[in-house]
Amino acid sequence: MKAFATLFRKLEETTDQKVRMEVIVDYFRISTSEEIASAIDFISGHRPKRIVDLSTLKASIPQMTTLPQWLIEECHAHSGDWAEVVSLMIKSTKIEPDKSLPTWINKIERLRNLDSTKKMEGVLSALQSVSSDERYFLIKLFTGGTRLKIPLELLIKCHDIFSGTPQENLEDNPDKKVMRHKVVAVLLYVKYGRGTSTEYSFAVKKGDGLVTFTKITSDGEVEFDKEVSTFVKNNTIEKFGPVISVKPEMVFELEFEDVRFSSRHKCGISLVSPRIIRLLRGTSPVDVASIEYVSSLISI
Repeated sequence: MKAFATLFRKLEETTDQKVRMEVIVDYFRISTSEEIASAIDFISGHRPKRIVDLSTLKASIPQMTTLPQWLIEECHAHSGDWAEVVSLMIKSTKIEPDKSLPTWINKIERLRNLDSTKKMEGVLSALQSVSSDERYFLIKLFTGGTRLKIPLELLIKCHDIFSGTPQENLEDNPDKKVMRHKVVAVLLYVKYGRGTSTEYSFAVKKGDGLVTFTKITSDGEVEFDKEVSTFVKNNTIEKFGPVISVKPEMVFELEFEDVRFSSRHKCGISLVSPRIIRLLRGTSPVDVASIEYVSSLISI
């Protein structure tokens, strides 16, 4: 998460649109598709609710430093940001291997379900396991203390630049390569057809739940079909004729040419030419994209 913490700092330090675009594109270039999707979700405003108050975190400072209270207050008077002060007062006990933004967000959801004492222990332990720059971001993440919000239009433009998509209207030059968007989604339903044909239904986040947003048919020629079959046998929730509802635990990366409004679909959109890129083994369903992000890709 070091790279994202650095990106977060740089975005907070400037309101210059050109500079922000440069640092975002630079981040995309060194990140995986899952990290990019999570970053877009986070800095566009879709982030976890706080799990601890900043005032509670401030109260823990005397337990971790020998500095007198008056000096702590002086530090705040100079900085003006308690997150900055706390990040510098708390010292690292053991730096753990770098974790991705999706991993930290997943950790927040696990801490959320603990009682207040164990939750605070988990928060302080996490803050002591990272560098001061990462700690500053984690404090913002844990306390919901950031107002940073980058317009989706700007993020989409940054992604276009990163992926090498021509900025002019593709309709003016049909010989240019069609841009294909990528998104992380979770498998929700499987429908076995005749022969080797299988229809997969995928979902993304909507509020606190999931919403189905596309169906893709496979002819049994992809590497993960057998793996999906085994998963379905062990994780079936319910059957509706040929349609099988499965636990939302198997995550995939999909790509598509475009997104369009659709009143016929419950999610309100439909994808143009969707296809499965790969099975993301080891990726948590917490890391899937949101319907708001996918909808933001609708061509104007």
